[in-house]
Amino acid sequence: MRGVVSLAAALSIPAFLPNGEAFPHRNIILFVTFVIILITLVGQGLLLTPILKFLKISDAGSELPEEKQEVILMRKLKETALHKLENDFSDLAQTNSLVQHQKHKLENEMMMMVDKAQCMASTGDYATAMSENKDVMRQIIQAQRNELHRMKREKIFDDHVMRTIEMQLDFDEAKITGFAHS
Repeated sequence: MRGVVSLAAALSIPAFLPNGEAFPHRNIILFVTFVIILITLVGQGLLLTPILKFLKISDAGSELPEEKQEVILMRKLKETALHKLENDFSDLAQTNSLVQHQKHKLENEMMMMVDKAQCMASTGDYATAMSENKDVMRQIIQAQRNELHRMKREKIFDDHVMRTIEMQLDFDEAKITGFAHS
């Protein structure tokens, strides 16, 4: 979208003045506008990486591996959600079983995050452990998918319910594989 307004403004210049004469320097205005847009779009895109390397500007990311960052972030988000639930909805959690279930779910997920962090710290070859875990999870999802297809053939459940469950399996698989096709 960058440059669209400038190009539209340049193109809106009339070719002829009201007295019938050609608009002075219209072609030059159009050419200069187009060249500036082209330079700013292509030039910035092509030159940004070399300029950053020349200036020795590095990524502002953390030194922690992505998996550890994810565990830390998710744990913090679960803590925030649980804190919010306990502070603002504690009365409702006592009377509404669904809210109470949500609270228990958050508590369990917090424990899982703690366990995962401990596993990451204690496992010697974390990459191998993660790879094995991903393989197990893929196979579990495939078994669930096979069962879902079997139930589809029996036509017991509505199609939209089956599609919703299948989309959830797709999402779970995408979280494991990083959206890569296997």
